[in-house]
Amino acid sequence: MSREAGKIPGASSPPPSSHPPQQQPDEARGAQQKPSTWLVSARRTNVWLRRISHLSASAFGVFVIVHISAPVVAAIAPPNSAQEWAGKTMLLGRVYYQGAWSEPVLVWAMLGAHISSSLSRRLLRSTASTTSPVTQRFKAPSSHTTSAIILLPLLALHSLTTRLMPARKGISEVLDHSFVARGFQTWPLLNCCSYAALLGAMLIHSIGGARRIYSTWRPTLRYWRPGRDSKAAAAASDALLDPAARKDERGARALARKMDARINGKRRRDATLLGGGIASLWLALGLTRIVADGADVGPVMLEKYDACYLAVWPYNVVRRVGR
Repeated sequence: MSREAGKIPGASSPPPSSHPPQQQPDEARGAQQKPSTWLVSARRTNVWLRRISHLSASAFGVFVIVHISAPVVAAIAPPNSAQEWAGKTMLLGRVYYQGAWSEPVLVWAMLGAHISSSLSRRLLRSTASTTSPVTQRFKAPSSHTTSAIILLPLLALHSLTTRLMPARKGISEVLDHSFVARGFQTWPLLNCCSYAALLGAMLIHSIGGARRIYSTWRPTLRYWRPGRDSKAAAAASDALLDPAARKDERGARALARKMDARINGKRRRDATLLGGGIASLWLALGLTRIVADGADVGPVMLEKYDACYLAVWPYNVVRRVGR
């Protein structure tokens, strides 16, 4: 029997469906998870900005260590010799960070690169984030971010008073720690508050930044250990060439970071604050001994010291002591 004969008279075939054919589950999931071109570019840019931020922070950190070594040494100096010991240490450090090329490159260029890359990363993350603006607006900043916000104006004030203005007045070559002692004698409250905030924020930011740099580069440095067996290193490198192994490695790293942040986050923050507090007390002791030795210079040099301070706000609006 033919098909036409088998049809029931008066019956019509069902109308074609107006809905488009549904995608397969795998295809739909892939379409949803595929990142946009902007998101891919933002991630790549963030990786390079992070590298610039870490490398510039490491280079600038070398300068900071050399720079603060003077009050560290002054803390253990004999009585009435704190400025002498600090001055000798400072002269040794100036050989490295006040040269014709070392100061522009190691100090100012690295500082500018770190600040600009860090601000660019934060702006990029806020733009590319999928979190709602309300959630981002009320998210509490970390201690690392808070210390950076406090550190920026204090670092600008410290650079103006101790480096830029003395260079403009022509006394940077003969400047020693009697300049700092003069500032504390003339503006005691202002200098105590500014130096305490500067040292505390600098140490908290430095300790937290060093921990972040180490946790970021630790997976890479794991394969570069000195004395590692060459066969084991070659096997690890060959394993990372496999795309599946790289994917598993990235997933393991992400999971390890997430678990580490949840379990040890508070403990690390407490360790950062404790380390910053101990180092701040040590530096404060050295600075106190430097100030206690006094500004033992002539009246002409004292006038030049005061002129450097008075050229910078807020020293020019705060009342001087002992005038």
